[in-house]
Amino acid sequence: MTTTFTPSAGSDKAVSDMLKVSKANKLTNRHIQHREPVKPELPPMDMLDAVIAVDCSDDDDILLRAYSVLLANGVAYSLQGRVGRTARMYIEAGMLGEDGEIL
Repeated sequence: MTTTFTPSAGSDKAVSDMLKVSKANKLTNRHIQHREPVKPELPPMDMLDAVIAVDCSDDDDILLRAYSVLLANGVAYSLQGRVGRTARMYIEAGMLGEDGEIL
């Protein structure tokens, strides 16, 4: 058994309205895609937060701040070897200064 769709009297207007809304959404979405992403302001990080972030975080911004704090406080090379090596990598890549300044 085959069923066919029979439009009602107002269905053409409803379809037309849906297409207008869809087109407006596409224009809005296209506009949003070209905007610069806004990063939320991160709270201050202390030494404990930095050590925890080095072990647990996978966010690049948080890791960079964590290594910055560890370098600024002079403990980056006193922790596990990988922490010092990663801090050195950030310095050599030009992302951090020797004093922990984010470049």
